[in-house]
Amino acid sequence: MAKTRAGRPGGLVCPVITPVTPHNGLNDDALSRHIDALVPHVDGVFVLGSSGEHPWLPADVEREAVAVAGKQLDGRAALYVGAGQSSVDATLRTFDQYADSAADYLVVTPPTFFPLSDAETIDAFVTLADHAPRPVVLYNIPQFAGNGISAGVLREVAQHPRIVGVKDSSGDLSLVAAFLKARPSDFAVLQGRDHLIAATLRLGGDGAVAALSNIAAPLLAELVTAGQDTAGHTRLDALQDEVDRLGELLAYGLVGALKASLELLGFPVGAPQRPARTVSAAERDQIAKILHTFDGRLLAAF
Repeated sequence: MAKTRAGRPGGLVCPVITPVTPHNGLNDDALSRHIDALVPHVDGVFVLGSSGEHPWLPADVEREAVAVAGKQLDGRAALYVGAGQSSVDATLRTFDQYADSAADYLVVTPPTFFPLSDAETIDAFVTLADHAPRPVVLYNIPQFAGNGISAGVLREVAQHPRIVGVKDSSGDLSLVAAFLKARPSDFAVLQGRDHLIAATLRLGGDGAVAALSNIAAPLLAELVTAGQDTAGHTRLDALQDEVDRLGELLAYGLVGALKASLELLGFPVGAPQRPARTVSAAERDQIAKILHTFDGRLLAAF
């Protein structure tokens, strides 16, 4: 398993999907089984991220998912909880909701919908950090949130003692390099795009929040471990190539493909939230063919 530095985000973090029942309630048994299968391979579990379909989930499902994940992990890996909402005040209310949870980190995007200046983004993050009941990890995903985090913003807010890292899912490797240059020495930079993990680790990144670890945590853990060990860098390209080949199944939709893959592996995780579609029978067959080529590198159902 990839090893992290004490007191700091890092290593391999799985942004878990949210398993649901046919009536759209949380399938807590499937989530518990999935977490148990992940724990030997990951340093952290991220509940209510993009792969977890936040913010499309019902509020009661989100609260239950956080509670179930915290109980099941029981300290065996760090718990990251997606708490960002469209406004600062809504995010503060979510902080209050999770103040007594088992969360180790609260993950927040910039406020969404209305465009923000850098000064407004800085003010939002500082206000949130001042009131956060847990350390805060920033989440840069401008293609979803509508507002991004610049290197200048990160340089300012990373000085706050409660803001401890950033997950970058922008897909812009030059921005990751700028984040690494702008950060304090104790601030973590995590890659959120699976195809850029090796490149980020070579630049000095601290780990990855990898969607594909939902189904192939052993493979992703091997990649992250190789990137953290200078002696393992010679294997990085080959391991990244494997991850990229597995990532071809995401062409059938991020959540839909992940949930179909987990169903094929024996985890009854249900359908994506509407309006996202379930993969077709033909697409499911293609996903099964891809998975078959990775026997031994995939998650084993408990």
